[in-house]
Amino acid sequence: MQELGSRLSRQDAEAGANFISEDIYRLARREAAYREHGALYDTERLCRNLLSSQALCFNLFGLLRQDLDLASRVVERLMPGVYRRVTGVLFEHSPGRNNPLFTGDNTAFDAFLLTETDDQLPGFVAVEVKYTESFEDTGSGTGPRHDELSEASGLYGDHHADALRKPPLQQLWREHLLAYATLTKRPFSSGGVRHGSVRHRSARPGRYQAGNTGSRRHSLLASGALKTRGDRIQLPTPPESGKALDRAGPWHKYGSDVKKDPKLHKLTGQSP
Repeated sequence: MQELGSRLSRQDAEAGANFISEDIYRLARREAAYREHGALYDTERLCRNLLSSQALCFNLFGLLRQDLDLASRVVERLMPGVYRRVTGVLFEHSPGRNNPLFTGDNTAFDAFLLTETDDQLPGFVAVEVKYTESFEDTGSGTGPRHDELSEASGLYGDHHADALRKPPLQQLWREHLLAYATLTKRPFSSGGVRHGSVRHRSARPGRYQAGNTGSRRHSLLASGALKTRGDRIQLPTPPESGKALDRAGPWHKYGSDVKKDPKLHKLTGQSP
């Protein structure tokens, strides 16, 4: 049987070869073990698959989690003058997973940067990272809450557009709606959504699925659905905010990983 070149051996995976440093490996393992309720982690893919966008997300944003001053400089470079500093970085985060007051589904962001404005008001930058994965996942379907948020957000020229409700745009649409709902239910004064993927050149066009997420946005614009151009979707602030909820969301110990790997906590150098 021919070995798959993008798949690490178990030995190399256990040594953290899919991550740029031992510290990032420790962070990824800890985040997978102590995940938010309902957060989806495929630990086999995370640690062994060199083409995993989840591993890529940790390699990119794990550095920012470890150095919030660096994170603040990066956000200033990407979004000049919007935020004064970054106060925290969360992974596989949903401010309201499966909560009907939000989108009522399992939509989540790969990375979620907590920020602060010059006026010391809280904000966020929500991030979706793609590497070679496609946008074909349709989630759990759409419902009246998605329609309501799609209209209320004011992001779309045609909030009823069928293109929004099916691949390849549905996932991005859901994330825009979750971010907007977050502004209505959380103590955030502003928020933005960023989509990132690896730019590549290939002798075989179409071989990789993700490409540049900018093409997805162009599809939105071409369909007349999306009003905003550019890599940043900056969300309008709702006229009224709901009651503040716990920003970090509920956390719990993921027993199966801990049971399978009793050395997990030794990786972090501290008890959970």
